[in-house]
Amino acid sequence: PYGVILQAINVRDLSGLGMEHCGLKGQEVAKMTTAIARDNYPEMLRKMVIVNSPWVFNGLWWILKAMLPQRTIDKVSINGANYSEELTKHVDLSSLPEVLGGSHIGNGNDIPFEFDVSEGGLLWLSPTSA
Repeated sequence: PYGVILQAINVRDLSGLGMEHCGLKGQEVAKMTTAIARDNYPEMLRKMVIVNSPWVFNGLWWILKAMLPQRTIDKVSINGANYSEELTKHVDLSSLPEVLGGSHIGNGNDIPFEFDVSEGGLLWLSPTSA
């Protein structure tokens, strides 16, 4: 019906996040993606469960939190490798892919989104746009 707000549960797997992502370019990408979500999709986030969060993410999270309202921060759950209990509080195992401990096989179109910050990539910041 008209007026119903769709809310999503997002799962972000941070496997592979490292120091190379923490430089100025990584911070700019984080700012851009946060601004896009904040400005264009307000109140659509029900919960974000971050899994496989490496230690380096704590610094990035500190920067990101400064750009977010408290109500959004409260919706985020950060977890290391032991994320199963927290994740299954919010998502049924049948909806999770096997790589996250679920049984969802998908239809072949379920490919991970790559943050391509290489020159000319989707999230590349040219020297003139930075």
